[in-house]
Amino acid sequence: MSGLKSIGGYAFTNTGLTSAVIPATVTTIGLNALGYKYKDSTYTMVEDFTVTCDYGSEAYSYATVNCFNIKSTLKTSENEDGTLTITGYSGTNPDLFIPSEINGKTVTSIGEDAFWYNSVVKNVTIPDTVKTIEPYAFRLCKTLETVKIGANVESIGKYAFANCSALSSVDIPNSVKNIGIYAFYNCSAMAILNLGNSLEAIEQFTFSGCTSLSTVIIPDSVTSIGNGAFYNCTAVSNVQFGKGLVKISDYAFENTELYVVEIPSNVTEIGSYAIGASDMTVEEGNYDYYITGFTICAETGSAAHKYATDNGLEFVATNPVIAAEKITLDKTSLSIVKGKTATLKATITPADTTDKTVSWFTSDKTVATVKNGTVTAVKEGTCTITAKTANGKKATCKVTVTLTAPLNNTSVINSTVVAWFGYPDDRQGCRRKESLHLFILFQENDKYKLEAPWRQVHNDCKRTFQAHG
Repeated sequence: MSGLKSIGGYAFTNTGLTSAVIPATVTTIGLNALGYKYKDSTYTMVEDFTVTCDYGSEAYSYATVNCFNIKSTLKTSENEDGTLTITGYSGTNPDLFIPSEINGKTVTSIGEDAFWYNSVVKNVTIPDTVKTIEPYAFRLCKTLETVKIGANVESIGKYAFANCSALSSVDIPNSVKNIGIYAFYNCSAMAILNLGNSLEAIEQFTFSGCTSLSTVIIPDSVTSIGNGAFYNCTAVSNVQFGKGLVKISDYAFENTELYVVEIPSNVTEIGSYAIGASDMTVEEGNYDYYITGFTICAETGSAAHKYATDNGLEFVATNPVIAAEKITLDKTSLSIVKGKTATLKATITPADTTDKTVSWFTSDKTVATVKNGTVTAVKEGTCTITAKTANGKKATCKVTVTLTAPLNNTSVINSTVVAWFGYPDDRQGCRRKESLHLFILFQENDKYKLEAPWRQVHNDCKRTFQAHG
């Protein structure tokens, strides 16, 4: 009966039939063709006559007009909330319209394995009442060419459309947040893919093996792309990444036609062989999968920049390189006590310099060392600390290392020598050729302090001291 196209008027009148299964291929049904009996010049309906048919078919219309009982070719199960899940299909309609209601109950789900291995259906329309397409729902439907997914579907289960080799396009509605692993695996005829704007992640191998797909646009809502998500999508030559993407996992775009790609700075993690890689030309013993000449366009210093550098890929900076014009230090001279540390702060101009790396050097590491601007005093003496930008601009600071702290910001109120080595009564000059320990009373922050020894001098060199704060 699968080739039957027409049933003439009165064809089965007075046959005793109480039910009929009418295939979707039937496009014409004549007057009183089924479900009627004729007696005494009058046609009357067969009581409780039932027509089993596809929703939307000519048989469905015939049964509805004649008020016959209708038994759908869609198998269902009732959920706890009274709604229905489609669990199977026994019809012959290649253009299947799944109804939003069956016998007054709302259809909310396409069940697991509902259309598994179906070889009849070519085009499916899923109503807006459906919220879930469960795992394996249409797996291996090799005749399926198009599917219109209802506007309120929120999740598509794993392997839901896997190996639907004739499926040419997929339009994911904005309501979909989750698509399971391998959901569209090996949909080799898929040339058009629209992912909507609410999808949160693309799981592992979701679109792997979609060999007719040439362009992939990742919406801003997607934060991660799983392992092998587009692996072996051998025709993909254009990928646009969304602003919300953070992670591209291992092998995500391996074995594609991509030779140049722009990766935004919001991507902070890129896995092994995620992009710019192939395992289709690997020689025995050679596991370097990265493609020579593959170009990554990204901001300097980004994760994509590091990925390109680490894996020998070409890199083109998308942000303009602004060179340092000048570097200055917050101090040009510095006095430190042996064993102490002090910090120098470097400022690079202009403020938006691309590479703000500063390298630090000391002219004499036996006097003072420097690391990231922190100067450590080693021994008494002087040296020069130099700060240098990536493009060679320099700034210096003269460092003096002392044994004791200098009298910074003090004022001497009475430079009184309280101990002399020599002749204490001869204040006009020193007669002995020896060093003197000198003591000074000075004021600092309204307090008096006695410093001893402040310095050592030869007694024929100085007779008085003057200190300046």
